[in-house]
Amino acid sequence: MSGRTGSAILIIILLTATLGGAWSLWPANIWRSSMLDAITVASLVFLLAAGLIIFYGLSDLVNLTFPAFMLLGATAPDVLLAHLPRDLIHPVAFTAILLLAVGLIGIAVFALFVHPLQPDVRRGTLALLAVTIIATVGLDDLDFEQAFILPRWSPYAAAALLGAGFLLFRNWRLPRLTMRASQSNPELARMFGLRLGRFALAGFVLSCVLAALAGALLHATPSTAPHAGLSIVAILGGMTFISCGMRSMLLCALTSLLFGAVFCFGELLRVDGGLIACSALLVGAVGLGAANGKVSV
Repeated sequence: MSGRTGSAILIIILLTATLGGAWSLWPANIWRSSMLDAITVASLVFLLAAGLIIFYGLSDLVNLTFPAFMLLGATAPDVLLAHLPRDLIHPVAFTAILLLAVGLIGIAVFALFVHPLQPDVRRGTLALLAVTIIATVGLDDLDFEQAFILPRWSPYAAAALLGAGFLLFRNWRLPRLTMRASQSNPELARMFGLRLGRFALAGFVLSCVLAALAGALLHATPSTAPHAGLSIVAILGGMTFISCGMRSMLLCALTSLLFGAVFCFGELLRVDGGLIACSALLVGAVGLGAANGKVSV
């Protein structure tokens, strides 16, 4: 990753946090809500794409448990609020507990269904069913209209964590070199002493954690209609983010932001599915070109 790309991503993160903190002080209205939802949906899609890319790059396998872990992150706040008082636990502490629990579940799923690393669809299906059952236990009688009230400094804290994580990943060369080695020649990487199994486990756990974070973001978008172009975006542009991320994570972030804007403002402005479809096809072409090396950002 070049210095320009890293600087651009950091600038985007800081601008997003600044705007989020400023909007939290403005009076609530439909435009502010839709703008925040657009950023949230863009972050959600980017997290999903990044999680899939990380595990696929380390193992050549697709994490089929992604929907289940996303469901786990989306329903966990309601499960907690149904059994505990609202003010008993801080949202930040709850997020840390959720990520720890998801990490432990991810380790168990990897040990039971994924390891040894083989492209076996049945194992992925069993893992998906197992995590889905865990994520949906006791959800029949819950009220899904409750939500945490986040403090106003939350956007700045999130930006600081994202920036620190990005700088750590950028300056720590071992994960990036291991991912490249496992993609190009895994046998040679093992001969040099790289333990690809451990890195695959770390990639799977990180992939599951990102999926849970995406689910938590989905839980925080009450003004986004479930049918606001989701089906057409998923069909025409779902693989775009993965293909973009294979070439440039900055391009993946920008396309995610575009889809978030179309997704949220399309419903607000009563735009039909034509604009959404055209946007999906346009960005999809750019993403596929980036994956083939014809476009570079």
